Amino acid sequence: MRCFNMVTVFLIEIFNQEFYLIDEIIA
Repeated sequence: MRCFNMVTVFLIEIFNQEFYLIDEIIA
C-alpha cells in the first residue's frame, strides 16, 4: 500500500508539473 501511495504521489507531481508548463505556455 505504501508503494502504491509513493507511485500515486509521483504521478500527481508529474501531473501538476505538466499543468504548470501548459499554463506557462498559454499565459
